Amino acid sequence: MIVTEENMTRITEKNHGTLLTIWLFLMLIGNFFSSISYLTSNSTFTSLYPNTFPGIFSFLGILTFANVIFVIFLFNWKKWAFFAFCGVAVITLMLKIFVIKLGIGTLLSGLIGILILYLLLKPKWDLLE
Repeated sequence: MIVTEENMTRITEKNHGTLLTIWLFLMLIGNFFSSISYLTSNSTFTSLYPNTFPGIFSFLGILTFANVIFVIFLFNWKKWAFFAFCGVAVITLMLKIFVIKLGIGTLLSGLIGILILYLLLKPKWDLLE
C-alpha cells in the first residue's frame, strides 16, 4: 500500500463510534459468558432438556466462543467477521429451535441482535477491510 495523505486521513478517521463500541462490547461479554455457561453447565442443560442430545450444549458453547473471536475481529474492522458472526448466529438459532425445541421468541431475539449489529455497521461499512 502506498502511503498518501488520503490514505493517512482514512486511517485516522477509522472510529467505531460510541454505539457500535458499546454494542460490540456487549456482544463480546454476552457471547463469552454464554460460551462458558454452555461448556461448564452441560449436565444442567441436559437435565432441563432431557430429550436433546447432550453434546449439543458443548457444540453451542464452541459456536458462541467462535462468535467471541469474530467480535474481536469486528473490533479490528474485518468484514468477513460480520458474515461469520451472522452465519454462526443463524446456525445457533436453528439448533435452538429445531434440536432443543425452544420457541420462536428465541429466533426473534437472535435476529434482532444481528439486525442491530448490521444497522450500526452500515454507515461504517466502507471502513471494513
